[in-house]
Amino acid sequence: MTLETDRWRFTVRGIVQGVGFRPFVYRLAIELGLTGWVNNTVQGVTIEVEGDRDRLVQFQTRLEQTPPPQARIETIAIQTQPLQHDPKFTIHTSPAAPGAALQITLLPDLATCDDCLRELNDPGDRRYRYPFLNCTNCGPRFSILRDLPYDRPNTTMRDFGLCADCQADYNDPLDRRFHAQPVACPVCGPQLSFWDRSGSVAAQGDAAMDAAIKRLQRGEILAVKGLGGFHLFADARNRETVATLRDRKHRPDKPFALMYPNVALIAQDCRLTEPEIELLTSAIAPIVLLEKRRDLEGRSLSIAPNVAPGVPDLGVMLPHSPLHHLLMQGFGFPVVATSANRSGEPLCIDGSQVWECLGDVVDAVLDHDRPIARPLDDSITRVIQVDHTNQSKRVQVLRHGRGYAPSTLMIPDPEGSQPSNSTANPPILAVGAHLKNAIALSDGQRLILSQYIGDLDTPATVERLRSTIDDLLRLYRIRPSAIACDAHPDYVSTRFAYQFTHQLTHSPIDPSSDSPRTTPIPVQHHYAHALACIAEHGLTAPTLAIAWDGTGYGLDGTIWGGEWLWIDRQDWQRVAHWRSFPLPGGDLAAREPRRSALGWLWSVFGEDLWNLADLANLPTIAAFTTAEKPLLKVAINRGLNTLQTSSVGRMFDAVASLLGLHQRCSFEGQGAIAVEALARSVLARSVGVVEPYAVTILDDDQTDHDRPMIVDSSELLRGIVRDCRDGVDRATIAARFQQTLVEAIALVTQRFEISQVVLTGGCFQNRALTELTIHHLEGEDFRNFRHSTDEPMRVHIHQRIPPNDGGLAIGQILAAWRSLAANAANLDD
Repeated sequence: MTLETDRWRFTVRGIVQGVGFRPFVYRLAIELGLTGWVNNTVQGVTIEVEGDRDRLVQFQTRLEQTPPPQARIETIAIQTQPLQHDPKFTIHTSPAAPGAALQITLLPDLATCDDCLRELNDPGDRRYRYPFLNCTNCGPRFSILRDLPYDRPNTTMRDFGLCADCQADYNDPLDRRFHAQPVACPVCGPQLSFWDRSGSVAAQGDAAMDAAIKRLQRGEILAVKGLGGFHLFADARNRETVATLRDRKHRPDKPFALMYPNVALIAQDCRLTEPEIELLTSAIAPIVLLEKRRDLEGRSLSIAPNVAPGVPDLGVMLPHSPLHHLLMQGFGFPVVATSANRSGEPLCIDGSQVWECLGDVVDAVLDHDRPIARPLDDSITRVIQVDHTNQSKRVQVLRHGRGYAPSTLMIPDPEGSQPSNSTANPPILAVGAHLKNAIALSDGQRLILSQYIGDLDTPATVERLRSTIDDLLRLYRIRPSAIACDAHPDYVSTRFAYQFTHQLTHSPIDPSSDSPRTTPIPVQHHYAHALACIAEHGLTAPTLAIAWDGTGYGLDGTIWGGEWLWIDRQDWQRVAHWRSFPLPGGDLAAREPRRSALGWLWSVFGEDLWNLADLANLPTIAAFTTAEKPLLKVAINRGLNTLQTSSVGRMFDAVASLLGLHQRCSFEGQGAIAVEALARSVLARSVGVVEPYAVTILDDDQTDHDRPMIVDSSELLRGIVRDCRDGVDRATIAARFQQTLVEAIALVTQRFEISQVVLTGGCFQNRALTELTIHHLEGEDFRNFRHSTDEPMRVHIHQRIPPNDGGLAIGQILAAWRSLAANAANLDD
């Protein structure tokens, strides 16, 4: 019997480089007796296999169903090729392809795998206690990548030649390090060094690690170089050391992140669920926000109280590199592990930066000589409970960094929120917002979100924005035809977009192509928030978006932040919002909750509020001096440096002031976090535990679709004032306030025949608010109350894309496409 022989070419796209995909393909082909070759390309991985057709089918099935654990296949294209009669199966050198469009997905850095961890602690292994061991299943990826394809010469490991033993591992198809690009050992790889305050090397190698551990034990503050940059490490048990770190870093209150040696020690300080343990121990190894234990039975937390004062959660991570494993094994207790940077500035990525920027902060530096290609902050995540049974949970990314970045999403279904013929969408660069900046790119087929960049308040961070744009445009070989930005004219990112637009005509990627748009595409802030969540879930129109945050430039010139937006196939509309109130001092109100409270009180009680007996004992009233009061009266009455806002974020700040929690804040969101912390001490896991305050809907004219409904907060504020006057417990007031917000969401939502809602914006970083809203809208009581549809309500929250401004750029791209499509349609008409 003669077997029919074929030759098939597979073009595989997705996360298929740096994850052991070629070795996997090699072993699979050898096992099935197939010949041919495999290599990396800018499209992904290309495979040609030749042999019996039945075995080719087996090859295809196993390729699709059993790829390497860290791989993620997005598409596989198969073509028949002429027979070549190769003598064997080989791994080819990756071809150079300058200028070619990149279609692979770049791989984030991966935490140390179990196999490497066993070798790290095995005295008989030649990589015993080597801080830089890795394999195809773990180790640095994006942080060392300089160019593509992902081969050693295109990484920061290019100057570390392989010793004979490592070369043998690299060449052995049966070895876990077969074609692992960062492979190294103590003989040929990077080395540790320990620097003291004199600026000289005090120890190297294993002695450097020992010196670092001893300094931590002595209560000193160390800068430690990791995968994506330096951390500041300090003994989290030592109150004096933590206070010193706060003083040196000028960070009086903001909670510090922590690194624990193991899960068992975390469990002593935090409540842990299985999904949280899985996230902590995953290849991503992010910071996870975990609830502090309250059932301590008389004992205190193992960490000092000034590590995370006044907050209900701890930001916790486990060691994610061999270096961190060795350090934490040697020290044995939790450490503060905060980013090594000046407040508002980018993360330091080499030792010289540390001494230059943080020389007055650190006592010593644990450094190494593997260069970092780009800074990557730790990702921050939390687990959201989405039903009453405690069985359904969703991971939510709050800061998009190491382990996640860069992220790739396929564009949504063209029958949903996208214009038709999505394959014709032009390439777009979106520059994000001013705070928590991250950029996004699209080649028309995918949405690519960058790593967290930061707040654009310093020249160094603006330069990091510029370098990140240059970096990703070069790596992905994308030449955008337009730039999308926030509609706020004074955002640094918006001004940057206008400055950067003209440079596109001189792009080295494809100078012969058509010129791009000469002006950026401005996108309303909350519209972008909504589209980012819609894009993540691939939702079809129409969708109702609840977009709540601290600030966003509104189309009417006021500051929005408490919005209900109706998103349909082609357009969007502001269908409801919280009643606006004045913000005396404008942007200063974001740092002084007393100003938000004053403006809200003014909108309800008028300018005589200073003299009203019901308000006389409010902490807000006492927070202003006699000299300030007449000036504020004039400012509000005349609209001098006073903005109007519908912001829920500012309402949270106002409640923080009214309850006497904070009148001034040292970090963003401090007031809102304090209110949430109090509310969570009262709220159970279901709606209806506390009585909400009253809210009413104004302008509820269902026939006037051009005028949004207004959610009046007057009775809500009167209720808070009344409870404060009557001495009601502050936690109860905070809980009633949050419950009222949920009731307001339901009150507006039930007026629309809609079965899907998205929760977006920074206010939905609030775990209690998010969970209560999901429980209420997806609950049976709300479904029975609506009567307008038999479809169950589905509430969508951000998961891979942050709900805050860190995910805004993704929505800006979708908005730009919709705008361009609408303009094209108008021209056709």
